[in-house]
Amino acid sequence: MPEWVGTEADFTSSIHTLIEKDRKNFIIYGTDRISARAPTAEEQQVLTIPDSLPLLIVRRTSYTDHDRPIEYFEAEIRSDLHEYIITLPREI
Repeated sequence: MPEWVGTEADFTSSIHTLIEKDRKNFIIYGTDRISARAPTAEEQQVLTIPDSLPLLIVRRTSYTDHDRPIEYFEAEIRSDLHEYIITLPREI
């Protein structure tokens, strides 16, 4: 947790509530890094997939209106059950 959140913060609700409502910092954008790789033996067993099925690896970072990174997560996703759709807005 960034030091500007503080150790006295109330963590009984979501991180988004804490940052936006209590700290008045608003999450305005995020970045996703998406890659693919072969699953490990453990991932094959847990996800019941063959070694020939690649996993999608998603790494997301969310940023506040002060351009501070506030949230990071990483996930391994079955590529046969998900698709990513990305909307690319046109700036005028």
